[in-house]
Amino acid sequence: MEFVKRLDIKSFGSYSNFVWKDKIKSSKNETEDFKKLNILYGRNYSGKTTLSRIFRSFEIGSLPSKISLPEFKIFTDDGELTQLDVNKGNLEVRVYNKDFISDNLSFLVDDEGHISPIAIIGDDNTKIEQQIADKRAILGSVENKDGLYHEYEIKKQSHAKLNSKIVSLATKLEKSLTDKANKKPNGIKHQTKFAVSTYNINALKADIKTVSGGDYFLSEDNETRLEQLIQDQKKSQLSLSITAPTSLKSLLISVNLLLTRKIKPSRPIQDLLDDHLLQDWVKQGRKHHEAKRETCGFCGNALPIDLWNKLDAHFDLESEKLEDSLRLKVNEVAELFDM
Repeated sequence: MEFVKRLDIKSFGSYSNFVWKDKIKSSKNETEDFKKLNILYGRNYSGKTTLSRIFRSFEIGSLPSKISLPEFKIFTDDGELTQLDVNKGNLEVRVYNKDFISDNLSFLVDDEGHISPIAIIGDDNTKIEQQIADKRAILGSVENKDGLYHEYEIKKQSHAKLNSKIVSLATKLEKSLTDKANKKPNGIKHQTKFAVSTYNINALKADIKTVSGGDYFLSEDNETRLEQLIQDQKKSQLSLSITAPTSLKSLLISVNLLLTRKIKPSRPIQDLLDDHLLQDWVKQGRKHHEAKRETCGFCGNALPIDLWNKLDAHFDLESEKLEDSLRLKVNEVAELFDM
C-alpha cells in the first residue's frame, strides 16, 4: 500500500500552481508531509472538497467531468502519481465527501433520491464470497499453472509458435517463387523458349492462379507444338498485291482538284476562319435563329440587326457550292470502296 506524502496542483478547480513545499511549513519553517492522521479545516469554498476530489479520482478511476484540464502530482513513498494514473489502481483510497453522498446516498439531500449498496453483510455475504472463490479456482493462474488462465497461456504460446512457423514458411515460399521467376540461369525470365524479359514473381503468381482453376496438363505432343509456336524464328516475307478499281485514278484527280481549290468569302469573319468548329456551330445555329428568333437562344441577348448580312457575306454561294461538292465526293469514295 502506498502512503501519500505531499501533492502539487498545477491546475484543478480553484487550485492553480499550488506547490506543497512552498506552502506547507512547520513552526520551524520546514516542509511538512502528510502524517498518519491529518485534519484539514477551512471556511466554506476554501478548497477542501476540491482537494478531496483529487483523491476520489483514484477511488472511482476517473477525473471529474466538470474540471477542465486537470493537472497534479501526488508524491508517495513509492514514487509519483499524476492525473494520468487515476484508472490504474495504484492508490488505495476511500473518500467520503459530497460527491460520494450524491452518487450513493442521494436520499439524504433529495426525497426522491436512492441509496446504493456499499458493502454486503449477513448470511448472503458468505455465499457470495464462496462463489467468488469457486470462480477464482476455475480461472486459476499462470503462475500456479492451473485453471483457465494456464490453459489460455499454453494455447497462446502454441499459437505464437505456429504463427512464427507460418511466417517462416511464407518467407521461404516467396524466395522460391522469386528464384523460379528471375534467378539465373534456370528462372523462367531467362529461358529462351519463353523470351519474356519482364517476367517476375507477380507474373508467376498470376500464372499459378490461372492454372489452379482447371486442367492445364499438356501431352508431350501438345507441349512440343506449343514450344515450336512460341520460338522466335524469322518468317518468310509476305508478298502483298492490291488491286485498285480502274476508276480510282480519275477519282483521285477530281478529289485533289476540290481540295486545292481556293475560295475567299466576300467579307470573311476572321474568328470563324481561325476555328472551323466555331464556324460549324454558327452555321448550325443560324438554322434555328434566322427568321425565327429576335434573341440568342444561347445567351439571351438581342440579335444584331446586321447579323444575317454579315453571315451571308461570310457563307457566300461559292463556299456553299464547294462544301456540297466535297460532300458528294465523300459519298462517291465510300461507294467505290463499299465503306
